[in-house]
Amino acid sequence: MAKSKPISSTASLLTPACWRACAARVGLPLLLLLACANAIAQDVRLVGTVGSNRAIIVLGDGTPRTLSIGQTRDGVTLVSVERNRVVVRSDGEEYSLKLGESPARITGSSAQSLRMPAQPGGHYMADGQINGHKVQFMVDTGASTVSMDAQLASTLGIDYQKGRSVKVATANGQVQGWLINLPDIRVGGLQQTNISATVVQQAMPFVLLGNSFLNHYRMTRDATSMVLESR
Repeated sequence: MAKSKPISSTASLLTPACWRACAARVGLPLLLLLACANAIAQDVRLVGTVGSNRAIIVLGDGTPRTLSIGQTRDGVTLVSVERNRVVVRSDGEEYSLKLGESPARITGSSAQSLRMPAQPGGHYMADGQINGHKVQFMVDTGASTVSMDAQLASTLGIDYQKGRSVKVATANGQVQGWLINLPDIRVGGLQQTNISATVVQQAMPFVLLGNSFLNHYRMTRDATSMVLESR
């Protein structure tokens, strides 16, 4: 799985093109997002536990992933950890995994994709949720993290000032920002937990969907659309 790059105290998080698009505040129409849950099976196997709340799980692509209780990767959520046994959930169904046993065969929405039509100016928009609250995202592949303004963060109940203070480079110069973690982000049928995000003082009409979320997916795009697919 691709990992986000570390962020320095002075971060170039937001691309000039996205700042211009935000500043324009163009009334874009609501987009039709095609979230495809492919009804195929994947093997899930337990290879280890870490303490009482984390487990190391190998998913269908063979990549070991460490999940904390409540954390989701590729549609699989860790529900509980009990010594050499864990419970995971996928598409509303729970599965018990035990160390040394054969992989469990899981079907449902574990293989997912999201198609976003291109907007005027070449931007890609998506409706989604942060911690269960509806927001509108604009994809910014040049941004290190998901980014939002301080007013929206407060509305969402995020105590962003407890985050790490950073200086954020924008098209209009540096502004004050705070680096935080978001417990839950959903875009269409895609979901990730514990995602790095930046809150800035400057007003923004959209939440920028940066690489701290995008790097979890395989991305393809052409002149008409962008597609995010589970790795």
